[in-house]
Amino acid sequence: ANAEANQRSVPQDDRVFPLGDSGSFDPIPGLTDVLVEDIDSEGAIYRYEVPINWNGDLVMYAHGFRGCVADEATGALVPLTVDNPPLRQYFLLRGYAWAASSYSKNCYDVKDGVESTNRLARIFSEEVGEPETTLITGFSMGGHVTGAAIEMFPNIECPEDARDSL
Repeated sequence: ANAEANQRSVPQDDRVFPLGDSGSFDPIPGLTDVLVEDIDSEGAIYRYEVPINWNGDLVMYAHGFRGCVADEATGALVPLTVDNPPLRQYFLLRGYAWAASSYSKNCYDVKDGVESTNRLARIFSEEVGEPETTLITGFSMGGHVTGAAIEMFPNIECPEDARDSL
């Protein structure tokens, strides 16, 4: 029954969300070594940043709820956007790379948030290299994405010393 619940379709499965303006994404002088923004195979916008003093660890940032329909009269959908994590500078100063996805769908779609974030972790590993440790954080719906990602991928652990440093 649980496998069937994971396969149920939701209305946003058939919707294609437009790309929106995610705002500025400029390197931080003296901190940023690699800065990338692109679109993944499922249409999610992603960003990642690697600091000059990269310690080999990656923080995945899961954003909160965006909404679904921007205009009830026209049915216009809320555009996909990606955020820099609120702790961006904190992460970079301490040597952590970070990555964030818009997810490929809006609405309250935790499954898509987990899948989009997981795709981005694989992209980061292919383009930058396999991180020593991958951490995940988020708030609001991003907190739900974080919890679900941990539940879906329980073999990924956070070492005690990494928890203490954040």
